[in-house]
Amino acid sequence: MRDRAKGTCRRYRSHLRRIFLGYTVAAILLMIVLFIALILWVYRYAVRYENRSYNERVVSAAAELYTAYEEGSIALAADPAVLRAVKGGDTGGAEHLLRSFGDGQTVRCYYTLFDDRRSPVCSNLYPNNLARCIDSDDTADLLDTLRRSPWKGANRISRAGYSNGQETVYQFGAAIREGGRIRGYLILELRRRALIDLFAARPVSEVVVVDRYQSIIYTTMATEGFFTDDHGTAKWNQDWTSPTEVIVNRKPYYATRTIGEAFGRPDIIIYTLTSGTILMQGIRYGFTFIAAVGVLLFTGMLMLANWAARKSLVPLDGLVESASHWSNGDMDYRIPPQPFAEYQSIRDSFNGMMDRVQSLLQKNKELNDSNYQMELRNMEALFNPHFVFNILETIKYMILIDTSTASRMVVSFARLLRYSLNYGQAMVPLSTDMEYIEDYLNLQKQRFGNRLNCRIDIDEELLSCTIPKLLLQPLVENAILHNAEHVAEMQVEITGRRSGNCLVLTVSDNGRGISDESLVELYRKMENRESIGLYYVDRTLRLRYGEPYRLQLQSREGQGTCAVVIIPLGEET
Repeated sequence: MRDRAKGTCRRYRSHLRRIFLGYTVAAILLMIVLFIALILWVYRYAVRYENRSYNERVVSAAAELYTAYEEGSIALAADPAVLRAVKGGDTGGAEHLLRSFGDGQTVRCYYTLFDDRRSPVCSNLYPNNLARCIDSDDTADLLDTLRRSPWKGANRISRAGYSNGQETVYQFGAAIREGGRIRGYLILELRRRALIDLFAARPVSEVVVVDRYQSIIYTTMATEGFFTDDHGTAKWNQDWTSPTEVIVNRKPYYATRTIGEAFGRPDIIIYTLTSGTILMQGIRYGFTFIAAVGVLLFTGMLMLANWAARKSLVPLDGLVESASHWSNGDMDYRIPPQPFAEYQSIRDSFNGMMDRVQSLLQKNKELNDSNYQMELRNMEALFNPHFVFNILETIKYMILIDTSTASRMVVSFARLLRYSLNYGQAMVPLSTDMEYIEDYLNLQKQRFGNRLNCRIDIDEELLSCTIPKLLLQPLVENAILHNAEHVAEMQVEITGRRSGNCLVLTVSDNGRGISDESLVELYRKMENRESIGLYYVDRTLRLRYGEPYRLQLQSREGQGTCAVVIIPLGEET
């Protein structure tokens, strides 16, 4: 029944989530549809309508500008004031007339009057730029064209390379005639900066105007990377991927192309370009925004679904949570008060059951602790008679040969017994146990004399660490007694070092050592309690600190034996 109820609860929770998440998915799909519509609108409006509309405005402006300068240059060349100026008369009237014409145009211009010998009469160019105008091949070609066809105007790209802010892009020219004779020439040059101002507020990315040879007359783009002919003229020679798409300097653009037939110049072509990179960047930003909103919406709705499900299923969640705490060993957890009588009854029954379980666990723990203490007492009962027998045998031997030494041994032995009785089964500081070891070594020193050399090397900071009482004595005893008959001069060394979070104690000797086979046999005897001292040390470590902490024996024949005890740090007096 409990599993069935739990399964129903889970299905109902999932049902609530699906309701909320279904609305969320629908909202996200709607946003995706809107995003696709936005892409189509951007492409249609920005690429098709806006680009084409602006291209029409540029063509209209170019037609108006071209017509004004083409007709204006011819009309100015026929004005009497201009004729008087090129014939050597007063130039004031001509300059006033030319300035007034230029100031009245959308795109202003620079003017230069030449006489029939092509010498400059007047100009509003700076002297250095006027010199470049005179030396320019474009100017020479324009004047030659006018000389051959004086009855009509001429025009071409201006590549004179003026400086000091007087850069130009295009020249319009007309011959100044008197009767059938050419008296001079008029050149009007469009200011580049004025064209920049004309196209400054453009809704498209770039504007390019070229002639029939694809030479760039004017462009808002940087011409770096464009093809340049032998005359230094930048050429519009781009990679068209479709009738409306072109690659310029490795960047995609949507383009509208119009030939200047609208103003009688089919050799003039006008391009308006919309950056595909900017459009794609806008689309990416839009996608990122919609994705972020979608993620936030989904996350928010998921949190809302969880909140609603949690609010709706609070009583059942309390039961599930209590079971989780119980399975993780938290016996102190109790179900909080419930808002409904049915769940409150379940809560009271469950909490009462947990109280009984906790009481039983406490009794079981006390029983385990009692068994643990009993096993330690049984081990000590095995160890103490063994140790006392060995000491009494030593004192008995010394009474026969040296009574004063035997007396000192009795005093040391009495201190050892008092140490054992005073501390019982308690954990003792390492410094206290080492005092006991020193008394024990003094007893053995009095027995073996100069044959026994002992060395204790323990870091000062480790002496406050607590260890089980009598932990090292069996190891020291083995190091002495098992080598007394085989080594003329016994060396016993006791060391204590810190290794990470553990205290490492070693007892090493210079005895005859143990072969690998004998070492395996010694471990077997230790497990079967045949080696009382080693069994005491190993069993004490396992009972006190857990199975990983065991006595380790390291030995080779002829190289002595080393007993290693590892104790976790943390208990200090």
